[in-house]
Amino acid sequence: MSIREHLVGVGLEQYAERFEQEGISLESAASLTGEQLEKLGVASEAHRATLLEHFRTSAIDLSKGGPAPAAAPPASSPMPTATKLMIGIVLVLGGLALVGLLVALAGGYWWMNRTRGEREQERANAAAEQAHNAAQEELAEVRRRAAEEVEQVRRRAAKDLAAAQAKKEDVFAGDEGGLAGAAEDEETMRQPIDNLYEAWRNLDADLYASQWAPDGTRVDLKSGKVSTAAQVIRSRSALFPKLLHVDAQHTSRLQNFEGGVATFYTRYTMSITSQSGRTTTEVANESYRVKKFNGRWLIIENRDYEP
Repeated sequence: MSIREHLVGVGLEQYAERFEQEGISLESAASLTGEQLEKLGVASEAHRATLLEHFRTSAIDLSKGGPAPAAAPPASSPMPTATKLMIGIVLVLGGLALVGLLVALAGGYWWMNRTRGEREQERANAAAEQAHNAAQEELAEVRRRAAEEVEQVRRRAAKDLAAAQAKKEDVFAGDEGGLAGAAEDEETMRQPIDNLYEAWRNLDADLYASQWAPDGTRVDLKSGKVSTAAQVIRSRSALFPKLLHVDAQHTSRLQNFEGGVATFYTRYTMSITSQSGRTTTEVANESYRVKKFNGRWLIIENRDYEP
């Protein structure tokens, strides 16, 4: 056998070409050392050990005259045709049975996965429906509470309006020089207050500014801050463009009229929605003092957050 055939026999045929280039035969390979094999390109220590063992064994076999030839197999008697046919049938049936088993296993695996997927989908659908129902219930509760709050505000406003009207009638009936001495009716004097709330609803800074007297003031009773009319107008002119919607409702009743100045007590509800969609609602009391200038009633003082 050639050196290539020996290398192929041990599965290391990648070294055959280098061995042949170096003219190494099986006889000379038996005397190679591990270091020499490494120089021949056998970098793997495991490969060097395999080759050294193989070359040593092969050299021993050669010295003994080569391995003994394998004994010839005993002659077998011809197999009957019927037996061959039966064996063929058995093999075919066995193959069919194996195919059927594999198909059954594959079908069962597919059905199990399909059933699992359907169960997962059902659970996902149930969770989604539950979340949807919860959201609907929460929305319904929010709407119910909002409706109750609106109804309460309407009732309070109606009650305050009725009380103010009654008080107005009582005051005008019994006052000899106060409210009865007002030169004009209450609606005309209240006009700048109504216009102020209309400006809030329409986000109209010009309409808002035109309701104030030049020397008017605003007092925030919560913080104690006092602002001039000019400061208030600048503040509202900067605020209105940032708002999306304002729902403002109010009721005002005349409290006093003295020295040409009418004092109104006002209760208001204001829902303010910013451009971001956030809504805040405020319910509070305030008072206004108005005076006539060149034929127009204007606000000379606003006191917010009255008790």
